[in-house]
Amino acid sequence: MKTESITAFEAVFGKDYERNESVKNNGYAIVEPELVIFDRDALKVAPRKLYRFDTDGKRWYYEFLDSMNTVPMFYCGVTSSIASLDLLPSSEGLYFYYNKFSSMEAAKQDMQRKADYGSFIHVLISRFIKLRTLEFADMDDLVALYKAHYDLDYSNRHWADRAIKDLIAVKNWMDDYEVKPLATELVLSGKDGYATAVDLICEMTLGSGVNGRVLKKDIKDGTMQTVRAAIDFKTGDGFHETHEMQMEAVRRVVNENLPELKVTKMFNVSPKGITDLKCEMKDQTDKVSDIIMFNDTPTTYFDLYWAIFKRKNPNFNHPKHINIFKGSVSLDATAEETVQQISLNPYNLVIEKHRRDQ
Repeated sequence: MKTESITAFEAVFGKDYERNESVKNNGYAIVEPELVIFDRDALKVAPRKLYRFDTDGKRWYYEFLDSMNTVPMFYCGVTSSIASLDLLPSSEGLYFYYNKFSSMEAAKQDMQRKADYGSFIHVLISRFIKLRTLEFADMDDLVALYKAHYDLDYSNRHWADRAIKDLIAVKNWMDDYEVKPLATELVLSGKDGYATAVDLICEMTLGSGVNGRVLKKDIKDGTMQTVRAAIDFKTGDGFHETHEMQMEAVRRVVNENLPELKVTKMFNVSPKGITDLKCEMKDQTDKVSDIIMFNDTPTTYFDLYWAIFKRKNPNFNHPKHINIFKGSVSLDATAEETVQQISLNPYNLVIEKHRRDQ
């Protein structure tokens, strides 16, 4: 196994893999997001520091309310809160998707494989935007090492070709819309109690076509406009109402924390390199922020769903203790009981982590 390939894997996936292993071995992982600011004139003041606390299948963000790092404040992640609220209707496409498989288990396996690739390419896209370049020569080794490190029980060799084409699609999208990155991996919290990571804040050129597509007549007439936008990359099939909720949360935390950026547009972008080396883009601006009346009170769809989530989850910003079991079990009456339950308090874990790092 070539040393440079291992180095390439560690450079791209090292932190993500360490987080994954920490959750597997310890029950949790503490991550400091890697904020990259490209334009200090646009973002003169970095947002306040937030960290990520991961458990198996759950994510929180947190900050400290004091300079001694002894009073943590937790925020729930958007994808594990309002976006997961089981009130949004299922799309017709989802039923057709399930119908393709012989069993629900087979459908879930296919969905997991799609999610695995999504995690893989999402890290690559982030790395590409940060470094502005990515070598294709390492792709086969990156795919093979990802399979080995993450214990994938299926062949993922086809990922290499797909990832290369998806990265070309992202590059073409950036060229088509004259995308100028301002910052990536912004982690922001909102006064309503949730936090989220923003894939990309950028300046981009929009035309009069669907979802801002620049048309020939825009170029001829000079009718393009430059806007500041928040981008969330998606790798699944199509866009869904949960994505609208996520982007509304992004809009709110960006404008609340960084009003000087004047972000006015919100887009989901999905690379479709395997078909035409292009990206599918959907304008999600203000999709769930229009005013509706509920019990004679004006509100928005987003606020209504958020209120329902908080009602159903009153302790949404208080992560539960993590229970870890060690030892063994036996039906042998003479065997010594070795089961050990360890209960970890998330508040104590983050305080100890930052105390050690000081």
